[in-house]
Amino acid sequence: MRLEPAQTATQIAELIGAHVKGDAARLVTGLNEINRVEAGDLVYVDHEKYYTKALNSAATTILINKDVEVPEGKAILISEDPCLDYNKLVRYFNPLVGWPETTAEVGTGSEVHPTVVVGANVKIGAGCRIAPGVVLYENTTIGDRVIIHANTVIGADPFYFQSAQPATTR
Repeated sequence: MRLEPAQTATQIAELIGAHVKGDAARLVTGLNEINRVEAGDLVYVDHEKYYTKALNSAATTILINKDVEVPEGKAILISEDPCLDYNKLVRYFNPLVGWPETTAEVGTGSEVHPTVVVGANVKIGAGCRIAPGVVLYENTTIGDRVIIHANTVIGADPFYFQSAQPATTR
């Protein structure tokens, strides 16, 4: 997700109550997942297994739950719960816009079952099949020739099992 306008690491930290280390004036131009980050993006990491990957990624701002050495040219935001704070940032910069009466942009040859729930700004590519009960949250883009099976939800907040970790030190 692109941020318009870009924010400094300090501004982002203030939004979520995080502590900044490194280049506090670093501009954050987007929020992204670890496998898609590019320069200017913020990425979060909350498990030691992935610290090195996040710190060495193209992301220039890392939201993390441990006080670590800051890689050159990057900003670190230390948070007790990076996943929760990342979701707060997503909601802040991409607020819910409700469920519109209008339908999605649907590509040629695509089939969308009438029970599919579609949020605002949804784009569905050509040759897709969207089965009954699917929910597509706002700003979702589906590529060409995609099949989405019944009762799938796309674009919702992420969730996963997180085991207890020792408290962080600041």
